[in-house]
Amino acid sequence: MELENINRDSVDRMNRIFADYADLRAKNKQNYVGQFLDSDGVKDPQFGIYGMSIFLFLNKTSYDYRIGSLRNQCIDKFKLWINKSLEYDLKNIKADANDKSDSDKSNIYELRNVVSKICFAYEACRQYTELNEETKILGKYLTDAQLNDGSYGVLCEGKSNNLQGNIITTALVLRAYLLYSPTSQNTIQAMNYLKLHASKLTNIFEQLYVYNSIQIILNGNSNLATNDFNKFYKNISKCLKTIFSTVALNPTSFTNPINIDFNDNGRTRYYRLYSDLILIEALALSHPTDLYYLKGKLGKRVLSKVWECTNYNTQKDSTSHRISFGFYHELSQLFSIIRSRYNENEGLLSRMQGRLLRLRLFGIDLNKELYIVLCSSPFIGLLLLFNYTLSNNFQLAVPAYVNTVLAFLLARVANIFGLIYDNKQKDVI
Repeated sequence: MELENINRDSVDRMNRIFADYADLRAKNKQNYVGQFLDSDGVKDPQFGIYGMSIFLFLNKTSYDYRIGSLRNQCIDKFKLWINKSLEYDLKNIKADANDKSDSDKSNIYELRNVVSKICFAYEACRQYTELNEETKILGKYLTDAQLNDGSYGVLCEGKSNNLQGNIITTALVLRAYLLYSPTSQNTIQAMNYLKLHASKLTNIFEQLYVYNSIQIILNGNSNLATNDFNKFYKNISKCLKTIFSTVALNPTSFTNPINIDFNDNGRTRYYRLYSDLILIEALALSHPTDLYYLKGKLGKRVLSKVWECTNYNTQKDSTSHRISFGFYHELSQLFSIIRSRYNENEGLLSRMQGRLLRLRLFGIDLNKELYIVLCSSPFIGLLLLFNYTLSNNFQLAVPAYVNTVLAFLLARVANIFGLIYDNKQKDVI
């Protein structure tokens, strides 16, 4: 899997996937956008905020008439839902959490109270001038929902009901809303909360998702890289080291995907995070300017697996679950990071630097190997001189133990070059 394929083809592949979906949706006489893109999903009358938001978010620039028709349907429906949501009073809407009899009523409720769905909708609406007013409404909902410690709960009503903040939800808001928010103070408060509480997450991939979220903000706004967040990408590297060492001991340690479950007034809701996509994202973000860590064998192997999900008529995602808009949302954002950092004119020195950095990330102590070689170099020279003198000047056979010691020392030198050229990476992942 070459990164140049993503840089060159990822946008066209994603556009084709969504155009095919829109075409099949129309042929099956189904309006709007559902959750899944497989053969059953295009026939399912179900539609909702997640699928519609992601479809709008990923297809702003498409000129395909099939996408355009479905896009206009979603825009009109969002106008209705968001403006109707203004009529809700957070203190008196709990009964609507479980009302599935009226899809409009249910979605209007969610756009007023469910933070994750408001995030996805905001991210989509902000790209369309015809949804400017609706974007402001959603933005106000999210601004008002921030708790005093900088966090966000899973529901907007959490602030008035003294509910605790949620770490993953706060990271999601950071990516989907605060990344574009002009008020940096809210962003800093959320980042400080995440930095303080991320280590409390028991799933290391959830921690990595939080660290990635902070780094994405820092990449987008260098003014936020204060002393507290200077070289924050090193936290990502530490997380990756923990993952590699844990997987080496127990390859079944981590679940994929990760379901983020929460309770909405008696109704269980969830959205998914994908461990493999989080890992690739971390490898892409763990160096401040380049894709050094993603260019190793590990990065290429995992990336190749998710790249297959952009093939024609894909039915399953990289976890063998039904292919969903949520998966493509994360995948598209990952591709965007790769395209922004891809360098097609990488030289020899840059490649060598990347290999050395990957060795450090994968826990190989190259300093120790270099120390052994430097200390043994004089002995290698003396043994070679001793061999030459015995065989040429005195016509004597070289003792076997001399050749054994020489072979051992030369093997240490060869090991250095083997490490630098990635031959050992397979032993540490």
